[in-house]
Amino acid sequence: MRTLLGGGLAFLVSSMFTVACNNECSFFERCNGDVLEVCGDGPDQVVNRKVRSSPCEAPNTICRPSTDDDARCVHASATACDDDTAARCDGPLLLACPRSQFLASSDVDEARFLVATDCRELDDPSLPGYAPDAVGACVEESDGAACGY
Repeated sequence: MRTLLGGGLAFLVSSMFTVACNNECSFFERCNGDVLEVCGDGPDQVVNRKVRSSPCEAPNTICRPSTDDDARCVHASATACDDDTAARCDGPLLLACPRSQFLASSDVDEARFLVATDCRELDDPSLPGYAPDAVGACVEESDGAACGY
């Protein structure tokens, strides 16, 4: 009798927790075609997680997974890159490889692709090539490229 009650209680608690969480998704980030989907974005990433969809827009129009749990919108060329890839200009666009989110000693298989930053609209400090007051044009330099005047 006690085993039956214990099993029933465990099922009831499990059911209540599942219903109480009200999660739409269980992934972190993924691509759905060229739409980036993020699950649990915002302050509460444990319960009531919803999917937030963001179409990839110019200049980064292609969605590519970087790991099993991460994805990002990348430049239309979808060119693979690594730490040795030098930044370069494509008109007003700065094409650069995003920094790895893992330590060099990590055994995570991470794919990275060129990300374009429009130097005419550079106002986000998280973008590659960001420098305060360096909005204007992409400038080629001896060691790569950067946004500048």
